[in-house]
Amino acid sequence: MKKISRRTAVLVGVPLGFLLAGGIAFAIVVLTTVISGTTGFIDSTASARVASATGTKSSADCSNITADGSSVTINPLVSRTLVEGKTPEVLPGNCTVTIRLENTGQVALTSSRWVSEKTPAGWSITQPFSSAVTIYPGQSASIQLSVTADSTAAAGTIAGRIVSAT
Repeated sequence: MKKISRRTAVLVGVPLGFLLAGGIAFAIVVLTTVISGTTGFIDSTASARVASATGTKSSADCSNITADGSSVTINPLVSRTLVEGKTPEVLPGNCTVTIRLENTGQVALTSSRWVSEKTPAGWSITQPFSSAVTIYPGQSASIQLSVTADSTAAAGTIAGRIVSAT
């Protein structure tokens, strides 16, 4: 250890310890730091609205669509042939529905995908393209659905939702 004089120890501003015989100093320094505060949250909301919805008219008719900001009503129609004395024959068909979603929240919405909850017999609604859609706050993106009816299509209610994760 280095020898320092009593005078040097005081010049540093704090007595560093004891100066033993022979000029050897032992110093004990205790440093205490106090940290305090409060944890909390900054809430970021995730929300979206239906900006618009449109449908095509081809071998099936998806043009009868309404959108009210939080839901879309699709009323697809296919043709059927009526012959007296016979069961009506449904003519298979398909059409496309495009739903434009707008992110009204504060965080990005990702993986927007169609989830079918109820579809009448003979009908299917699928999302033909990648479901990897990211919609940033203030932006919008379109989700496309393919509506198909086969020859066994029955009249009934369609129900489903577009699910997004944050």
